[in-house]
Amino acid sequence: MPKPSGRLARLLVALLALVFLTGCASAASEEALNPWAEEFAWAYERAENEFVRAVLSDGVITHEEFLEAQAHTMNCWDQHGVPGSFVVFDDMTNVSQPTVMTDDQRRHAIECERFWIEDIWWLYEQTRINPGNVNFDDLVADCLIRHGLAPVGFSGSDFAELALLGGLEIGYDPDEALTEEEVQALFDNHVWYSPRLPGGAYLDEGQAWECRINPHS
Repeated sequence: MPKPSGRLARLLVALLALVFLTGCASAASEEALNPWAEEFAWAYERAENEFVRAVLSDGVITHEEFLEAQAHTMNCWDQHGVPGSFVVFDDMTNVSQPTVMTDDQRRHAIECERFWIEDIWWLYEQTRINPGNVNFDDLVADCLIRHGLAPVGFSGSDFAELALLGGLEIGYDPDEALTEEEVQALFDNHVWYSPRLPGGAYLDEGQAWECRINPHS
């Protein structure tokens, strides 16, 4: 096969470079339009059913789609004898289920969530609270400063370091399963350690806690 002439070879190289640059530009444009595009693509690839793929396909999760995912999940629970529902607390959706369930019920509860709502739920909340997909710790730090709970210059890394200090004090086995009453007793007896911000406020109480849940509060 004859080799292309020098001029033709240069033209082919230019065309290949244009195709490559166009692809890069498209990816960059998509990322600019949807800062969560990479996460949506990842979730789409691992989705196990067409409903989840359809919800994720346009890079946007509406409230109606989120509610539909909840309905699918609860229907799956019902089919496997798993009690439970979704409730909204502190502007965040949570699962309400009995503390005591059989091993099979717990397994099916997790499997139903993973199959129908896990990634939809995570992306719905993240895109709602952090639409720009910026460092979440930085958002929390900004919120704490805005409410006068931390000094100007308090950073996301400062918050992350402080948050790592929180937890149960010595004398509690982290592998031990607790009932709701036992967890409440730990709080009542001050077994739970909550770090303090530079201004003196507890990190797990009041507006500081609100900032951790929704840094735009």
